[in-house]
Amino acid sequence: MNRTIVWTLWDMQNVAPSAEEAAQMSAAIKKAVAQRESPAQFKGMVFYGKRQAQIANRLDGWRPSKCEGNCDEELANDARSLAGEKPRDTAIFLVAKDRDYVGLVNDLKAKGAQVYLVAPRGASRKLAAAVGQENVIPLP
Repeated sequence: MNRTIVWTLWDMQNVAPSAEEAAQMSAAIKKAVAQRESPAQFKGMVFYGKRQAQIANRLDGWRPSKCEGNCDEELANDARSLAGEKPRDTAIFLVAKDRDYVGLVNDLKAKGAQVYLVAPRGASRKLAAAVGQENVIPLP
């Protein structure tokens, strides 16, 4: 099912690649999103801390969002807001690897949103299980 609201949220604070790796990851993420949901336009937010500022601000097609502390809470609040009043029409692609997002995944799914995990190496098994193995997209 293609959803009408498709967002990709990347926690770069826990997935902190070099500039070259970030560009490769960005391309792979966009390809995965297009293969699963075929959105008319890619909409992505990258959440970053101080160390990732230069990389995050150079990613093409991503809206950077600087975190003042831990990005988990900010990303979770934005995800809930983006699912908003039409969660059944919403697909959220989460690019993260820590299990702190299990509660968010469960909340979004309970409201009817489709949740995918774009999983970097070392992604939490609990997070993958919460999303459901059929909705885990491994990053190369």
